Amino acid sequence: MRGSIVTLLCSFTPIKPVFRVKWCVNHPLCNWIGPSVYDSSAPSDWRYQYLGDLERNCTLQIHDIRRKDNTIFRFRMESEDRDGHFTDIKGVLVTVVDGDPMRVESSASDQVSKGAAVKLSCVSNCSFHGLEVRWHRDGHALPESSPTLWLTAAQSANYTCGLAARNTTMSPPFRLNVEQHQTDGHFALTLGNSLRLLMVLLGVIPIIFIFVKWRKCRPASRHYGKHAGRDQKGCEPVYMNATACAEERRPRKTGSGPERKASP
Repeated sequence: MRGSIVTLLCSFTPIKPVFRVKWCVNHPLCNWIGPSVYDSSAPSDWRYQYLGDLERNCTLQIHDIRRKDNTIFRFRMESEDRDGHFTDIKGVLVTVVDGDPMRVESSASDQVSKGAAVKLSCVSNCSFHGLEVRWHRDGHALPESSPTLWLTAAQSANYTCGLAARNTTMSPPFRLNVEQHQTDGHFALTLGNSLRLLMVLLGVIPIIFIFVKWRKCRPASRHYGKHAGRDQKGCEPVYMNATACAEERRPRKTGSGPERKASP
């Protein structure tokens, strides 16, 4: 991808001691005639950094890759003896593109539990090493600039990413749904409603009980006649200060002194 860093891995096995290495483009032999992007015996463009040596490693790293780098790169080594010269004619083809829209990939499913650790990755069909990435959550920019975004799921949101240098690479929104657990407040509300219902029941039951006892112990009306007294038997007071059922009482004997016999 244009603007990124590309690393061309390379190794070689010399048959004689090597004193010069080169990377060139647009020439099959990569000799002194062809243009070189790197030459160990001459100054080179800063964008082409040789990471190898003169023994086995010939890796080349290209910084800030541009459209002119869309070509074949070839490696050449030279020794004191011409028999030790060698050019990799096949070379390495580098394809440079402006960059298609990125996409967001998640380490978890689309729906996660609150507090879970989630890794979001900004990926593309092409490599883009060394490029700064911009992340957005619900349209608001985040400070992270790495292709990987670590977060703790707190609430559902839409995430997008793209290369900082190219707005056209912005990805489609990725929806991360976070399951919200039942809160303590809701539990407290349910418990409070249950307690209130219990208190109402405890208040209503005694009233119903008193009413039933009162109906049972109420004096009989004239309509029941002689059976009234029968219905009142067995009535007991409900509370200590409640009026007991009326019961028939025999009149007390009154008078003073001993009983006198009548005269004949």
